[in-house]
Formats: sequence, structure tokens, C-alpha cells
Amino acid sequence: MKVAAVGYSCMDVYDNLDRSYPTGNGVDFALNIKKKGIHASVVSAVGKDRYGEQMLKTLAESDIDISHLRIEKGSTAVIHMQLINNDRVHGYSTDGVMANYYLTESDFEFIKQHDYIHTDYFGRVYGLLPEFKKAGCQVVFDFSEFLEDKDIHLIMPHVDYALFSYSGHDQWIEDKMKWAHSQGVKVVVATFGEKGSLAFDGQQFYEGAITKVEKVTNTVGAGDSFFAGFMAGIINQLSIPECLQQGADLAANVIQRFEPY
Repeated sequence: MKVAAVGYSCMDVYDNLDRSYPTGNGVDFALNIKKKGIHASVVSAVGKDRYGEQMLKTLAESDIDISHLRIEKGSTAVIHMQLINNDRVHGYSTDGVMANYYLTESDFEFIKQHDYIHTDYFGRVYGLLPEFKKAGCQVVFDFSEFLEDKDIHLIMPHVDYALFSYSGHDQWIEDKMKWAHSQGVKVVVATFGEKGSLAFDGQQFYEGAITKVEKVTNTVGAGDSFFAGFMAGIINQLSIPECLQQGADLAANVIQRFEPY
């Protein structure tokens, strides 16, 4: 099985710590699902600068397919961050080469060779999801906290596995998950941070617990790593409770590290 993570890639730069790492929902997802033995590709773009070199080096060292991670004239996208009480605080950002990012015909054909495609709102490819579905790809979409976005009704019918980020288990999120399933989503997953997770397959809800850790170093990438662990379980035909546990275990490992993978 092969997974293509398509969309926005960037560097998180902690100026006050003089540290940086490659990231983006797709990058974090790809690096984490690769840990579970799943072949992963990243389809995106970086600039001709030291941050682009860092992105390429990190992904190549983890055996991620970067044949369609384009190197373009300009700067790599950057988000300036601060780490305060082990939580991330976003500062200003520059989109660099991602500002006008688009898929080439070569990218499009390459993605269609994968079994799964992971993307999100910032990937700027959700208008192409019907074409990927037609080619046989299963679509894995991270909706993050944008659960009332104006385009969600257009996207949802073309999604197989959906991830929501929300504050906690209540009737509103259950209704939202039921609605998503009614639009054609096979399994809907919601994460609640330290409150655990929830999955719905159209038949029943499954509650997932967190995997406790002694020390939280950084919460960046917790959701991406959780979704990677969950989807690795789906690909390996585990039960939904096992998938939730695998996601929680992978997220627990990540939040004890500075980097989100």
C-alpha cells in the first residue's frame, strides 16, 4: 500500500530557541505513517534555500519518496513559533513558494498511482478529489478545527476517512460525525486532545483513550501522528478500537519529542 501526502509543507522556526524542523500536516502524517511500515510520498514544494535543504534531508533520511517534492526558485514556507509551557504559539508566517503552489500534470499522474491520498484545506487540491477517487485512490482528509467551513459540504462526499479536531465528546460532534458518514465517509475520527478520541463507522461510536506519558515536551503534531497511526491500522485491517489505540500510542511518542514525528 502506498500513501501520498499532498499539500502545504513548511518549516516551524523557533527563533527564541534557535531551532527549526520541517512540518505541515502532510509532512507530519507521512513521517509518522512511515514509522508503521507504510510507503509514503510527499507531494509539495520547497524553495532553494537552507530550509528547503533541511526539508529534503529530513524526508530522505526517513525514506520518504520525495520525487515530487519540487524545488522552486524562492523561499521555503516558514511559520515562526514560540514554545510556551510546552504548547505551541504561532507567530507570523511567510508562504514563500507555497503561495502559488499547484499540481503539475506529472504530479497528478504520480498521485493517482497511490492507494491513499492525504490532504487538508491548505493543500489546495480538494477540487481534484473526485478525479483521484475516480482513479481508485482513497481520500484521507484532515479537516482540523474547520468543521463549519463554507466548503465542507463540497469536500465531504469525496472523502473516505475524515479527521476532526474538537473540544470534547458532546452531541454536536456526534451529529457532525453522523452527517459526515451520511455523505459517504467510511470512518470519521474526532480527536479531543487530552480528552481522548472518538470514531464512527456508521454502525456505532468507539471511544479511544489517550496513552499517558510522564512528560509532554511539545504538542505539535499530536493530531497528525494520531491520524497516521489510525490510518496505518486501517491499512493493516485492524479493528477500529485497535486503530484508535495505535493512534494514541503514536501520538504519545511524538509529544515527548521536540519534533512532531
